[in-house]
Amino acid sequence: MIKTAFAALIGSTIFYFLHLPLPWMLGSLTGVMIWQSFGQEACWPTPVRNCGVIVLGAMMGSWFTPETARQIIVQLPGMLLVTGTSLLFGFGLAYFTARQTGISLASSLLGSTPGGLTQMTIICDEFKDADLAVVSVLQTLRLQMVIFIVPFLAIHAVAGGAAAVAPPVAVNEAPVMGLNQITAVYVLAALGGAVAGKRLSFPTPFMIGPLVGVAILGVNGLSLPQTPPLLSALSQFCMGAYMGKNIDFGGLRRQKKLLLYAVLGGLVMVASSLLSAWMLTVLYPVALTTAFLSAAPGGTAEMGLTAVMIHADVSMVSSYQIFRLLFIILVIPYFFKWWLCRSQPAE
Repeated sequence: MIKTAFAALIGSTIFYFLHLPLPWMLGSLTGVMIWQSFGQEACWPTPVRNCGVIVLGAMMGSWFTPETARQIIVQLPGMLLVTGTSLLFGFGLAYFTARQTGISLASSLLGSTPGGLTQMTIICDEFKDADLAVVSVLQTLRLQMVIFIVPFLAIHAVAGGAAAVAPPVAVNEAPVMGLNQITAVYVLAALGGAVAGKRLSFPTPFMIGPLVGVAILGVNGLSLPQTPPLLSALSQFCMGAYMGKNIDFGGLRRQKKLLLYAVLGGLVMVASSLLSAWMLTVLYPVALTTAFLSAAPGGTAEMGLTAVMIHADVSMVSSYQIFRLLFIILVIPYFFKWWLCRSQPAE
């Protein structure tokens, strides 16, 4: 495990100093993957990975506030429309890519669904026919394209180089508690959620459980502490090393067309986001920049940061992104299992 951690650390350090997106996760993944390509055996225990997943779930849950909950309720039809449009394009791309490249439908579905690299690779463990290498490549390429293309379009094309004006966001008074007390409640909610998620057989329980547990606190007005940057980086590092250990890129050498279709799929998903954004501007009095970032198939953190940069409505962007994430994590695994079972011929 020490050698694996060292290889992951080298990869993360290189990604960090090159200012590449998600350096601690993608860097450690790449480092371990390259380490294995030289014939070395990688070792990364599952419990270590689960600890990282719990932290990531708690971080996502901390994005929920009373304002976020209100946004989700008021704009639920729009969220369903945007999420449905995104999923339809993703499913279409998945079916097309599987037919053209020969990869399994499960791998193509998980790789093309805009649910995030971390979330989809975690869900990947629940499907026997899913190839983690294929899912990681498809999700990583789409994420990289979205991170670079969407902010550029939002600033220079959609906004015309001008910043949109964000409406004021309501500030909620938190219950009177000391920082140590709040932190203790936060940690207990995350750990309790993880245990409950496991016992209730949630999909990806170590992520969904802490997310729901911490989100309940935020929705009830508790001002949650920010996750320390070091802990956030460490959790991503643990996840990336685990993914790198489980990736076998030998099969990808026989899939030369996969990269081409992955790039094509990323462009199509960005284009579908523009379509969804236009539909949102028809339904609601919202700026196109805010609608575009709300519909973009990127991560909540990346799209939220872009919203802050261009003064878009951060609350709306985070609400749409979190809703899509929750919908995909809670509903899509069951849908995939049903669809894939129907697609398999009866024995």
